[in-house]
Amino acid sequence: MDKMRKLMLFCKDKGFVFAGSEIYGGAANTWDYGPLGVELKNNIKKEWWKYFVQERKDVVGFDPNIIAHPQIYKSANTLDNSISELLLCMGCHTRKRISNLESLKGEEFECSKCRCEKFEKIQDINLMFELDKVGPDGITTYLRPGSEQAVYSNFLYFNEVLKVPFPFGVATIPKVFRNEYVTGNFIFRVIEFEQLELLYFCDKKQISTVAEKFSRDAFNFLAERLGVSETNLRIEPCTRLPHYAKFVNDVEYNFCFGWGEICSTGDCGDYDLSLHEISSGKSMRHDGEIPNIAFISHGLDRVFLMTLYEAYAEHIVSDKVQIVLNLKPSIAPYKVAVLPFYKGNKKLVEKAQEIFDRLSKIFSVTFDSSQNVEKRYLRQDEIGTVFCVVIDFVTLEDGSLATRKRGESKTNRMCVDGLIDMVHIEC
Repeated sequence: MDKMRKLMLFCKDKGFVFAGSEIYGGAANTWDYGPLGVELKNNIKKEWWKYFVQERKDVVGFDPNIIAHPQIYKSANTLDNSISELLLCMGCHTRKRISNLESLKGEEFECSKCRCEKFEKIQDINLMFELDKVGPDGITTYLRPGSEQAVYSNFLYFNEVLKVPFPFGVATIPKVFRNEYVTGNFIFRVIEFEQLELLYFCDKKQISTVAEKFSRDAFNFLAERLGVSETNLRIEPCTRLPHYAKFVNDVEYNFCFGWGEICSTGDCGDYDLSLHEISSGKSMRHDGEIPNIAFISHGLDRVFLMTLYEAYAEHIVSDKVQIVLNLKPSIAPYKVAVLPFYKGNKKLVEKAQEIFDRLSKIFSVTFDSSQNVEKRYLRQDEIGTVFCVVIDFVTLEDGSLATRKRGESKTNRMCVDGLIDMVHIEC
C-alpha cells in the first residue's frame, strides 16, 4: 500500500478528512474535514495570515462574497478561458484535463500515469459552476473560481477610499469552486476548496522584483512555518501559462505520485485592471498609470495534504506499527492532552478537569481518560499532540504534573505555570 493510500485511511480513522455524503456513496470528489482536520486547517490559515499579512505593513485583508455580478467574469475573460478539453489517454484509458497534462512540446503531451503520448479528445468542459436565476432579478452568475476578480474590481476602494499606501497587497482566504475532473490522489484535486491568496499592486518598474521575491516567500513559508523539508520542495517555472500571466513559478512538493503543485506565484502585468477599466468605464489608475499585479496563491487543501504527508511516520516497535504525526508544534491540532491517571478515581478526574479548564482558555487541549496511560500516549502521538500531562496521585499532593513530549519515553514533573510557559515556547 502506498503512502497516500495509508494517509487517506489514517485521515478517515482519526477524524482529519473523510468522503462527503459517504452514506449515499459520496459526491463528485467532495471531502469533509473532521474535528482534527478543522483544527489543523485553521492553524495553517493562522500561520499563513501571520506570515503574509500580520508581519507586513503593506498588506491588508479582505473577505469578498462568493456570489458576484457575472460581468466581473465576462470583463476579465474568465468565462471564455474556463473551457478546458477533456482527453482520454489511449494507454491507460484514464481521463485527463488538458491543462493538467505535462507538455512535451507544442501540442504534444505525456500521461503522468503510464507515460503514453497518445490522447483522444472526449469533450469540452466548463470549469465554472453556473448559477441560474439568482436574486430577485433572476440573473445567471457563477460560483467563483478564485477571489482575484473581486479584489481587482475593488481596487479603487482600497486605493482611493481607504487610501492604503501604494504599493500594497490584498490578502484573502476564499472558498472557491472548479468543475475539476476526478483524478484521485486523495484531496490533491477537488471541486470545492480554499485558497490562500495575496495580490500585490505595484508599478511596472517593481513588478519583476516583487514577483520573483514572492516565489521565495511562498517556498519559505512552507519550509519555515510548516516544517516541510526543503529537499521535498522545489520552485519550477510554469510551462503552460494562464491567459492573464506574463510568467508563473510553481512551488511543488515531492509526493509518492510525483511532484505536485502546492502554490503558484507570478506576474499578471496590468491585464485584469486594464480590462475592468475598459468594461466599467472607471479609471483603474494610480498616479496616472494602471498598476501591475504580482500574486501568491497557495491551495490550502493541498498545503494541508502536503503537511500531513510530510509529518506522517511509521515505526516498528515490538513487531507492531506505531504511527507518529511529527507536525510542527505551532500547527498541531492539540498542544496538550490532559490524562487523568485513573478515570475511576473521582479526585483525579476532578483535578484533571480543573487543569483542562485552565489550559483550554489559552490553547487547544484535549481530554483523554480511556485505557492505560501508555496506550493514551501512543494515541496522542498518532494525532500529533505536542505534550501529554498526567494527573496522578503526586499531583494531588504537590500540584506537579507528569509531562511527556510527543514521541519521547521520559517524563518530567512541573507545575501548571511551568507547562504553560513551555507550551508557549515550543508552540
